[in-house]
Amino acid sequence: MDSERRFLEQIGPGARAELLATSLLRYQARAITTAQVIEELIELAREMREAASRGEELGLTDEDVSFYDALGTNESAVAVFGDETLRTIARELGDARRCEAGAQEVRVST
Repeated sequence: MDSERRFLEQIGPGARAELLATSLLRYQARAITTAQVIEELIELAREMREAASRGEELGLTDEDVSFYDALGTNESAVAVFGDETLRTIARELGDARRCEAGAQEVRVST
């Protein structure tokens, strides 16, 4: 179990990371075959390409697209804010997160 936890921590957060981790852990437990893992990886790659393409169309980074998608699954958020506002929120929160991450790197290096 410790090796599984370390593996999950290494690939980071996010739905796609969880899907990848789950597939690989199921394979390690011999719950699925190599062919099934390959099929899941191909599907994951397709989803990642679609997300990147969608991000380019919306003017969002990959990180912003993930947040935008999370907001978009909340029907009440879509109804209240609308698509353009959700896109702006995702972009601004992504910018703020990147800015904070940069500030943390500066603090660590000094």
